[in-house]
Amino acid sequence: MEEINVTAKRIGNSWGVIIPKKTADNLNLNKETELHVNLERAPAIKDLIGTFKGRVTIEELKAERKAGWKE
Repeated sequence: MEEINVTAKRIGNSWGVIIPKKTADNLNLNKETELHVNLERAPAIKDLIGTFKGRVTIEELKAERKAGWKE
């Protein structure tokens, strides 16, 4: 089983994805190979804001930025 990240592209009236050659070679794909595909939309960056916890707060980052201007 291979897992790859690809971007959907418009192909006529449909949407398609391109399977990289390395992945196709690893799976021994040919024109008659049947594939089972699970699709999952990657989250947008804006949806991840607030998800990750940093070691410093926003206020500390602002203070550090302002301190740099005084030098």
